Amino acid sequence: MRVLFIIKDVIAYERVGIMALSAILKKNGHEVRLLVISASEESIVKETLQQFSPHVIGYSAMTGEHFALLDINRVLKKDFHFLAVFGGPHATFLPQLIEEDGVDAICIGEGDES
Repeated sequence: MRVLFIIKDVIAYERVGIMALSAILKKNGHEVRLLVISASEESIVKETLQQFSPHVIGYSAMTGEHFALLDINRVLKKDFHFLAVFGGPHATFLPQLIEEDGVDAICIGEGDES
């Protein structure tokens, strides 16, 4: 399976959860990539999806970052077929995120066993 993680461009902290999930997936034979985006990089995201063709896109979001990630997810869902999974603090503390258009699943908590 091919998994693409997408996170917002931040410099204040490391995304240790994504690193751990990536390692677990790779250990189990899956292909994994990470895309760090800013709001103006829609074409780069689409190009990555065309080349990598992920089965799953995992978004990790703090509250506030989720707005831009939901927007890009809605755009991508129009042109590509993938399972959109949102995790991170926002999904954990506000699980009603599952009700957003284009969100297929959420991960509450650590996610390493999920």
